[in-house]
Amino acid sequence: MYQRAANYLAAAQIYLKENVLLREPLKPEDIKPRLLGHWGTCPGINLIYAHLNRLIRQYDLDLFLVTGPGHGAPANLANLYLEGSLHTYYPELTHNLAGFDEIYP
Repeated sequence: MYQRAANYLAAAQIYLKENVLLREPLKPEDIKPRLLGHWGTCPGINLIYAHLNRLIRQYDLDLFLVTGPGHGAPANLANLYLEGSLHTYYPELTHNLAGFDEIYP
């Protein structure tokens, strides 16, 4: 479930500028004219992130995941949002509809 949520958040960050939760039928105006990020990179980062988190908790590891800031940024932001780390630096990114809408500028 976590990985699916991270994939959705990453895809929405790449492709959607409005109607992120698809409360209304998708329209062409909802799609960004210029895409930032690369969908091919995001599912892999989300897979690694989710499994590393499981290993960190299971074995109490000190581990640091390093990824590039470019095409995979939507995946990194999705995971940081879901785990609550972004809230520390961006208090407006709360785990409710208002915070969810804030992650999509």
